[in-house]
Amino acid sequence: MDVLTLRFHVTYWDYLGWHDPFSSPDATKRQRDYGTAMRGSVSTPQMVINGTHDVVSSDRPKVLRTIRQAASSTVAAAPVQLRRDGDAVGVAMRLSVLGLGLALALGSASAQAETLPDWPDVVVFCEPTLLHAMTDLGAVFRAQTGTPVRVFTAPGSMLVRQANHTRNDILVLQGSAVMDEAARIDAIRPDTRVSVGGNRLVVARRGAGAEEKGGLASTLGAQTVAAVDPGVPELTGRATQQALGAAGLSPRISGVVGTADAVFLLETGAVARAIVFATDVAANPGLSIAAVVPQESYPKVIYLAAVSHDARGATPARFLALLTSPEGQKHLHDAGMEIAQ
Repeated sequence: MDVLTLRFHVTYWDYLGWHDPFSSPDATKRQRDYGTAMRGSVSTPQMVINGTHDVVSSDRPKVLRTIRQAASSTVAAAPVQLRRDGDAVGVAMRLSVLGLGLALALGSASAQAETLPDWPDVVVFCEPTLLHAMTDLGAVFRAQTGTPVRVFTAPGSMLVRQANHTRNDILVLQGSAVMDEAARIDAIRPDTRVSVGGNRLVVARRGAGAEEKGGLASTLGAQTVAAVDPGVPELTGRATQQALGAAGLSPRISGVVGTADAVFLLETGAVARAIVFATDVAANPGLSIAAVVPQESYPKVIYLAAVSHDARGATPARFLALLTSPEGQKHLHDAGMEIAQ
């Protein structure tokens, strides 16, 4: 049995800091096209055999079994010509009608994905502060359609890095720059991109109570405050730093990676105040808003949503429509978000 092995190096691991000199965007697209054509997902290490079967290449028994099955199957033959030009080798194949069909299939992968059968659920990737809002709306969607919604969270930049090789149907990201990057790497369908609402920075405290008088200076006082570190590559830390600077304040900061960490420090009593999002307070009944950070003191926080490039069927688009519907906007508002403009 003869086996011709070709290796295609993908690009989506380059963000880890070491750039694979053999990686190619064409190889990444090729893998995603295979995933769509075979109605599966993409992963590494992945092996595609005869263009019809995919296996995890570290699963040696399954690889050998699949190769034997493929070798015993009848496949279309195509004449191949090799031409050497110095150190380079050129390969030419005549695929006639078969080649035309393959080219059309790969060129219309996104359209094919829309006509494939729906997954049994909808997978939403969103910012951590939106977990409660998306979970609540997912329950509404399931009650309406019978389709469950699974929500996974991480900072937006990390979600974008994972989007092309982990199954997801909807991306909900903070800020246009992150969504622009998702569009640049072909992780979303740009024509589905919509604004789903905004958020506010607030000073949170444990327990109930009305907002305190005296503004930020009085609320923060001389105590240590948990807040996202401005060095974190997300917008929240820089927005917090800008808002405090605009108010002429420089409190002692216990820097954290995300607002969820600030909430944890607040709930455990490590700090008495935390600068978080309104959605964080709405998701935690044991907290209340001590003060609202003036919105004119930091860039507006908006969230954009889009259907993922490889989402299957029509169900993801229906969930996206719920996000922007009057009913969906009410649920998001109740979860602490501001209505989309």
